[in-house]
Amino acid sequence: MADKKKIHALQKQSEEAEKKICKADNEAYTDMIVYLRASNLTMYQQEQVRRDLLEITLSGEQRGESIEEIFGGDYQGVCDEIIANFPPVTLRDKVINTASICLMGVTITLLATAGTQVVTNLIQHKNPLLYQFEVSSILLFAVTVGAAYGIVMYICKTALKTKAKPQHKVRLFFLRWLVLFLIFSGILLLSVYVKATLFACNIFIIIAAAAICYLVHRVLDNRTEY
Repeated sequence: MADKKKIHALQKQSEEAEKKICKADNEAYTDMIVYLRASNLTMYQQEQVRRDLLEITLSGEQRGESIEEIFGGDYQGVCDEIIANFPPVTLRDKVINTASICLMGVTITLLATAGTQVVTNLIQHKNPLLYQFEVSSILLFAVTVGAAYGIVMYICKTALKTKAKPQHKVRLFFLRWLVLFLIFSGILLLSVYVKATLFACNIFIIIAAAAICYLVHRVLDNRTEY
């Protein structure tokens, strides 16, 4: 297991060396790194692969080769081959990592909704310390986290796909924004029309719950295989 100091050291070294990559090769190289982020590799393994790809790219450029010549144009194939050489992440680590991410999401959601509740209560001349936990809060959290995760994974997974033809780029652009519009319209409608209250409590209880979620997140994060 690699500690975070080793990961940060690798990241810093790569960030400095990446400044040497030719501008013409930078987009393809960046897409390869983005694609790796959607893999099942640990963070440390991802940084090791990033360093290796960087060294191969810089060495090739010194020989006067473009990144397409270096990797034969099959960037995804190269990445998949590298990923396949690493041992798979264990189910235990997958569960711990997922739980850690979810708890961080819950922490942020609780604090954000607590702040919003205080402002709303003040505007409506209600007790500012009253927190009403509504059904919409759960739905909003699920939709927001699900949409964010889906968008990030889509971007990473498709980073190395064949570039769309010019006549399809505009259509693809509007399609993506339409999906985002529908998702966030749904979120807005949920917050407006789904008003069933599950329970009400003092807002400091919500803050304490957020603190507990964050502490558990930190414990799980330290147990994650990096």
